[in-house]
Amino acid sequence: MNTKRFPDYRGSTPQLLPATVDHTTRFCRPARPTRLILSAILLAALGAGAFAADAGKAALEKKTSKDFMENPTGPFHSTTEQLIDEAVLRQHRSGKLLLLHINDVHEILKPPPKGLGGLAYVAGYVNQVRAQRKDTLFVDAGDILEKGDTMSRVSRGEASYRVLGSIGLDCTVPGNHDFVFGLDRLLENIKLVNLPIICTGMTYNDTKESVLPETMIKQVGSLKIGLIGATIGRSARSTRPVTQFANPELGQRINELAGKLEREVDLTILVLHNGTWAGRLMAKAAPAVDLVVCGHSNEVTEAPMKADTGALVVDVGRAGQWVGTMDLIVDCNQKKIARYTYEMIPMDHSKVQPDPQVARLVDELDRKWCPGNYLPKGSTAEGARTPQP
Repeated sequence: MNTKRFPDYRGSTPQLLPATVDHTTRFCRPARPTRLILSAILLAALGAGAFAADAGKAALEKKTSKDFMENPTGPFHSTTEQLIDEAVLRQHRSGKLLLLHINDVHEILKPPPKGLGGLAYVAGYVNQVRAQRKDTLFVDAGDILEKGDTMSRVSRGEASYRVLGSIGLDCTVPGNHDFVFGLDRLLENIKLVNLPIICTGMTYNDTKESVLPETMIKQVGSLKIGLIGATIGRSARSTRPVTQFANPELGQRINELAGKLEREVDLTILVLHNGTWAGRLMAKAAPAVDLVVCGHSNEVTEAPMKADTGALVVDVGRAGQWVGTMDLIVDCNQKKIARYTYEMIPMDHSKVQPDPQVARLVDELDRKWCPGNYLPKGSTAEGARTPQP
């Protein structure tokens, strides 16, 4: 049965209600004094019970946006956890993986004036890490478009995808904002830069074929990593009609894919453009998934959250301000994470060196699509934009 998501704004797992619910139905209500009394009782119960419990749990698992706005460069604490006993691990084949992840860049291509973020700095950090660790996997959980630099809007997404394709990603997924110019334009931009993008749950109506590859397998160091992509999607305007999966079909499809991948890989990662609540829900539906990299909700998980299955769930805010960095040891016999250390690394301009090629590309694209932002060389006119390095 198709279902729709109705969030419970106390922060707990959203309810899943039938898609066939008639929202036009009118219900008889009690008299006003009775309603007031019932409302007061309900609010008291929420405040003293579920709300307090959920708030306490959330405070332990992630910091609020306000915390990070007040001190966006940290210091942040790293989290280390041993999930499989060392004595057991020594008897099994194991391997290392360094996972880097971002999400919800939202067209913040140029370095922001406050000295935090910008894709040239993200690329610079990734380059630095890869120079030291060849077993690095770099993924993005979607939403490169909307809300940011004008050049992306003017170019109908081309500028953003050209920059995204230059920062060394191993895998990305489409976010709901990435459909803003329609599915046809999204596919054009992907093809333009040969972007390694995957997404299940989106099929053509006429052939039932997946619009994008659903999975990929990457050899990273000594490990084979299985990747599944998924998104909440958006009305995908297209010359060729498509269907997008909702719950529970999406969870069922991810479970099928994860089961197939597990026979071939050492670790299975779901890259999901949806919030951490959905990440935990999808992990529960697909127990073979070991790690979920989320986006969409712009949450910041300073320490990984856990699904009921034990899968780790992470999200690293927005705008390329931080790069989630997870150092993993994988038990290849059990195909599980044995140990991890997780840390959010701020893209602090005073500490991270930008990639000069990406910085130059951003500047060239801005000049091409927004020439009005620039004045002739040597001009000192008020308000002239200073080109980025």
